[in-house]
Amino acid sequence: MGAPEQTVPNHVFYSGHEYGTVKFYAEQFADIIADIQHDSPEVSDNLIAGFKLAIDDWRQYHVKQILELDRVESKLLDNIN
Repeated sequence: MGAPEQTVPNHVFYSGHEYGTVKFYAEQFADIIADIQHDSPEVSDNLIAGFKLAIDDWRQYHVKQILELDRVESKLLDNIN
């Protein structure tokens, strides 16, 4: 995937497909699926393992963000009361 072809405030277009649309994501997934090779099944296994790792990493990030938000809220409420 190269640089965006054009930008509009809050919207980025790749190959003519607006960010967030079905066509945009189809293009993103097609790029990943292209890595699947019948003679290298370990690549496909790595693709799945990488996807699972990405989900877990993002989950951990959001859990930490929620914990920090809870901490800040508690501190704020302690200072207000």
